[in-house]
Amino acid sequence: MATRALEHGTLERHLVASAEVLEADATGVLLRTVAHRDPWPRGPFPPPPEEGSPLDGRLRIEAVGDRVLRVRYAPGHEVRDGGSGMIMDDGEGTAVAGGAGPGGLGALPPASSVEVAATADRVVVRTAAMAAAATLDPYRLEVRGAGNGRTAPGGRVPRVRIGGPDPSYFAVGDSLGTGVSHDQRDGRPVATETFGVGPGEAVYGFGETFLGLDKAGQTIDLWVSDAMGVHTPRLYKAVPFWLTTGGYGVFVHTSNRVTAWVGSRAAHQVQVAVDDGVLDYFVFLGSPAEILAGYTALTGRSPVPPDWSFGWWQSRCSYASADEVLEVVREMREAGIPMDVIHLDTNWFAVDWRCDLEFAPDRFPDPEGLCRALAAEGVHLSLWQTPYLMEGTRLHDRLARAGGFVHTRDGAFLDIGVHFVSGYQGPVHVVDWTNPEAVRVMDEEYGRLLETGASVIKVDFGEELPDAAVYADGTPGERMHNLYPLRYQQAVHAATGRALGDAQRIAWSRSGWAGAQRFPVHWGGDVPPAWEMMAPQLHGGLSLGLSGFTFWSADIGGTGELPHDQELLVRWLQWAVLLSHPRVHGMGVREACRWPEPARRVARDWIRLRYRLLPYVLAEARCAAERGLPFARPLVLEFPGDPTTWRIGDQFLCGRSLLVAPLLEPGGRRRVYLPAGTWTDWWTRDRHRGPGWVDAEHDLDTMPLYLREGAVIPMGPAVQWVGERPTDPLTLVVAPFEATGRTELRVPMDGRNVTIRYEAEAGRHTVAAAGRLGEVVLDAPAGVEVRR
Repeated sequence: MATRALEHGTLERHLVASAEVLEADATGVLLRTVAHRDPWPRGPFPPPPEEGSPLDGRLRIEAVGDRVLRVRYAPGHEVRDGGSGMIMDDGEGTAVAGGAGPGGLGALPPASSVEVAATADRVVVRTAAMAAAATLDPYRLEVRGAGNGRTAPGGRVPRVRIGGPDPSYFAVGDSLGTGVSHDQRDGRPVATETFGVGPGEAVYGFGETFLGLDKAGQTIDLWVSDAMGVHTPRLYKAVPFWLTTGGYGVFVHTSNRVTAWVGSRAAHQVQVAVDDGVLDYFVFLGSPAEILAGYTALTGRSPVPPDWSFGWWQSRCSYASADEVLEVVREMREAGIPMDVIHLDTNWFAVDWRCDLEFAPDRFPDPEGLCRALAAEGVHLSLWQTPYLMEGTRLHDRLARAGGFVHTRDGAFLDIGVHFVSGYQGPVHVVDWTNPEAVRVMDEEYGRLLETGASVIKVDFGEELPDAAVYADGTPGERMHNLYPLRYQQAVHAATGRALGDAQRIAWSRSGWAGAQRFPVHWGGDVPPAWEMMAPQLHGGLSLGLSGFTFWSADIGGTGELPHDQELLVRWLQWAVLLSHPRVHGMGVREACRWPEPARRVARDWIRLRYRLLPYVLAEARCAAERGLPFARPLVLEFPGDPTTWRIGDQFLCGRSLLVAPLLEPGGRRRVYLPAGTWTDWWTRDRHRGPGWVDAEHDLDTMPLYLREGAVIPMGPAVQWVGERPTDPLTLVVAPFEATGRTELRVPMDGRNVTIRYEAEAGRHTVAAAGRLGEVVLDAPAGVEVRR
């Protein structure tokens, strides 16, 4: 891949050496830049660049928010955008090609004021909270907090040094700053940039990356792929965005392939290479939460899926008949194990895996009747499908007539070659979501299924499109590869909204790129059923949350054959049931009502606990989505000033108030880190003062859970599905403040919003539930009282 040319020594470097001001305006400056041809060094102390043939370029630096800077660079005489489809339009909520909504880019508030000062050797772009200073010869950029901008962890001023000359004494290409170089093998352009990282700082994000929460020391190729597990550098969901504990984050505005060296080429830098001739990026300053808020204002925030989607998703590979589906529901209900969704994976068609969006008539003779029977039990139907279609079906023929498949350069339909149907020898064609006719056909087909009674479409596959693919809208294949999942999910969400109403929009999606968070829910893909897989799976989900995705799920028990190890199965369920969306899926017996004891009993109790926590879950889901934050959040997001949290990737907060410490090894023992404050053990109500580590030991029935100081956890009665009965009584679990404090939650409940307030002042602790009509039960230590 071209971005790896840095490692192969085949890159002719064209790095910005100097610049001069062409014009300054109300928000920034346009610079004329000079770069020189600089062959890759063959040894230490290489000759200087060839200054006899300077390369002209344009570089734009502008403040697009009080704490957000945009930089664009390209050779030639024009500044261009690096991508499209990722930035949101503020008015319509749709993607725009780098354009601005009414208030600025996306929903990002424009800078309240901007000052631009330019001299012959220096440019400064300043806002109320940020100062960007560019030295022009040699060219380098520094962005730092200004005014009241002390929002980096530890109270430091956020700062990042960008670009500049190679700092290596030997100048052997270890650091490639601002520029667009060329691979000497084929002339392909490669845009590069460097961003400083301070000693001991941690780096997060880049999508659903599995190899640890802190990415320091990793080299990451941002290229959507079928990861086929959660234990390699491959990514289902790649996002060209990262943030650091140094108080800054970066979004590289591209859908082309990106490689990031996170301290792996030079210890003090994140270096990026983009498979493109344009460099376009945004720098965000602030705390991790502020950076995420800015990034998701730009690229979009996750809407809250329907309430029923926060219940239990029952799935396996694969239910094969209506009778089997109804029997599973009957057994789950008789066992008293709640559920809201049952999923039909690959075998609801006439031929397993041959997607035609038609129910097999012999095994599903009455789809509408099946959906009515499920609805009577409070259960929603989810349906699997793929954009890879084989010849010989009505759906394929309809799309072929519309020209609705991705093409090759010679005009034929592209054969992706991915299928799992034994004996099939024909081509496999791919739906082209840039073709309006293809989108119309699929919208009608999805609408038919949703009107039959299905509630959600699973958006699987879509990661294998080659660079040579040709799309109807003319987008080059190397740009569309990473965008394909976003366009795919967008179409499914739109079809669901048209058929069922906007409040019911949802998909169940595997892959993604920047902006795909607008189309929840995403799950963690296929994972082997082994103890060793839980930690990387969790790292992936937490990393995705630090990449702008609010909602995420994981296949409980692993996607392969059901583990025979009951402890493994239970431990997986215990933490995954506290994600935004809990789903069991895989091969073998996946129904908790059919598991052997004690796994059956423990699973039932934890799923019941999940349902009792629904008022809290729904409140926290809305709060997280409004702020552009993850529902399941790493400790560093809530406690960025505590360096111990920076590298803890095996604990998370469910919402803001419930600390979850999964048991990822057999034996029921682990150490748990509790940040500053007083933490209440969920099971014993014992109180622990942080910061510090505690040794936890748990039998199979329980797992380490701790309430944050000041937490109020609203709990409902036991139910078998979301909305089965009113939330009456409402139980409020309170973990008191040690001194003065205030907590407020807005809880969606029975069609209205209830505001819960807890106040501690002068030794008095009071809790009130405004708008609450039924009984309130208090679960709190002595001294906490309900104010009626």
